[in-house]
Amino acid sequence: VQQIGVMVRIVQPNIAQKDKWRPENRKWIYRRYLDMTSRKSTGRKPDVVIWPESALPALLEEQEGTRRQIAQAAGSGTSIVLGSLRRSKGGATHNSVLVLGKEGRIVGRYDKQKLVPFGEYLPLAGILEPLGLRKLVAMPAGFQAGNGPQTMHVADLPSFAPLICYEAIFPRSLIDRNDRPNWLLNVTNDAWFGFSAGPYQHLAQARMRAIEEGLPLIRAANTGISAIVDPLGQVMHSLGLGQRGTIDAILPAPIPPTPYGRYGDGMFFILIFLAIFGRVRTFLRIPIELRKNIAVL
Repeated sequence: VQQIGVMVRIVQPNIAQKDKWRPENRKWIYRRYLDMTSRKSTGRKPDVVIWPESALPALLEEQEGTRRQIAQAAGSGTSIVLGSLRRSKGGATHNSVLVLGKEGRIVGRYDKQKLVPFGEYLPLAGILEPLGLRKLVAMPAGFQAGNGPQTMHVADLPSFAPLICYEAIFPRSLIDRNDRPNWLLNVTNDAWFGFSAGPYQHLAQARMRAIEEGLPLIRAANTGISAIVDPLGQVMHSLGLGQRGTIDAILPAPIPPTPYGRYGDGMFFILIFLAIFGRVRTFLRIPIELRKNIAVL
């Protein structure tokens, strides 16, 4: 598998869901991320450091000093891509990916477009809210969906398509067909699933997206399973469920668009049509007397 030449560091902090949003835990969570980001590499210095979904219990877009400290921990010339909650000018809350450049300046952002029903928003809110079902939504007012899919272009990094959490399970809707990225990024927090089959299934579904599109996949998961997957779906590097650590590795290169990447689900309808056409054509070649016998059977 060819490589692009970009050195990636994935940070997997392994913070339990029960600890993540407690105010008294903010300082040590923040310190853990900084320590793992600034950890000296045994080889080449990372070009980009990636944190998982909603990494810190904070609105980073509104905290310039915190962003500057994160950039200092990463070091000069290293970009940071991380999951963060974000509040728009209208007051809506988004589950987002932010890209931090020099001095922690935000040089790119993406808002999750496919929200989790009953987790990030309440379907049929006008009907269900009076019944007291608002409590099922993680945020008091729920999240607002962003626009997508999106290809992010950031200086010194190959273009990439961000996927937040379960967006990676949806084929065909994950990349901009008019602006093919060089790699896929999936940031997620699978701590909700604990030590169950969920994180393994989620990784398997994300790998399928890499195979379908012929694009390498970088996956940063809070409690695992973080991984670097090549465009053929092979897991090149990974950190297991419930482990804390980092992955430092070179980003694999993409391959040319696959048939599925070009034609999507339409190719399956074509195959079905060809199968039916072949069957009918074979049947019509059978002598009429034999056809009657087949019909009787």
